[in-house]
Amino acid sequence: MASVSMPCPRTPEEPALKVMDADGDLLLKVGTTKCTTSPAFSGGPHLHDVVFTFQVCSRTLARSSPVWKAMLFGGFAESKPKEGDWIVSLPDDSPEAMSTLLGIIHAKFEGVPLLNHLITSHDLFNLTVLTDKYDLTHILRPWARTWLDCVWDSGMCGFKHHLELLWITWELGDQERFTSTASYLAQNMKNKTALECALTPPEVTETILELHYAAIDSLVRPFEGLMHCLSCETTGFSFFGQNAHPCRVGSHHQMNQTGMDSKSDQCNLITLGYFTRSFRKTGLHQGPPSPHSVSKIAADLQDIVSNVPHLEGHKNCCSIKHAAAKVAAVAEEVAFTPTKLHIEHLQAQAIKSGLTRQ
Repeated sequence: MASVSMPCPRTPEEPALKVMDADGDLLLKVGTTKCTTSPAFSGGPHLHDVVFTFQVCSRTLARSSPVWKAMLFGGFAESKPKEGDWIVSLPDDSPEAMSTLLGIIHAKFEGVPLLNHLITSHDLFNLTVLTDKYDLTHILRPWARTWLDCVWDSGMCGFKHHLELLWITWELGDQERFTSTASYLAQNMKNKTALECALTPPEVTETILELHYAAIDSLVRPFEGLMHCLSCETTGFSFFGQNAHPCRVGSHHQMNQTGMDSKSDQCNLITLGYFTRSFRKTGLHQGPPSPHSVSKIAADLQDIVSNVPHLEGHKNCCSIKHAAAKVAAVAEEVAFTPTKLHIEHLQAQAIKSGLTRQ
């Protein structure tokens, strides 16, 4: 027998009607009422999302947004009924973000964040999701630059914050910050799930993943080649632009009782063992997809290179002392390049949002 999901007994009542226009002819029911607290969580506040109802002017919505104009007056299911209240449900939209947008178009500015008020990236992300959905970017012109500067300079960091910034800069048309944010995501992604589940612009997720995996390959492949070089005592392998070779100290004609050169072969084995153990310890031996970011892998490799053990008199025999700087350069060179499609969109959005004046 299928289980039945019971409503949360602690669900609060729906908030009072929010009047944007006392003479408004339309009721917008925004959001979904649901419990957002895990059933296994017993301590702290019990949190819920609730539906907000707004009384609005349908003509004001239609003048502001071609999407709303088509929805309300284009013969769709949301059109005004012949009798009864005109109610339109928007369950997928954020009530808080919708309140800001409706406040702007109805000139109810007391509900709009002040220019000098700290707005979070999450707030601005939700707002720009709706301006994209309803083609309302132009109504943010008085606030767009200040709000964008605010979230950019907030000092917040982290992958989720930058995922929100990626969408915000895309919607408001800030090409420089969009490119910088996409590059950050390529450098600092730990797994692709968060990126693939996020709201991202077209042809961006794939490019970020390609940059990420290409950078990891550029970092790890030279070390794999070096370990092969050490184990097989081959030469001619390019290690970050320089020819790699096994140990050249000592004579290969002076063998000990085990058949091993007492100096060069021991040096090769010590270095090979160190790299093998270090790769396993850091998880780099697993190969792609790596659970680490490009930045983390580069830092691990720099630490590995700086601590290579040496036999006495063998400090410079493995030609790897230049690798630390090369590793850092590879990580820093991970850069997203916007396509023609991206640039055209960003330029058009910048005009709409007011970041670029015509």
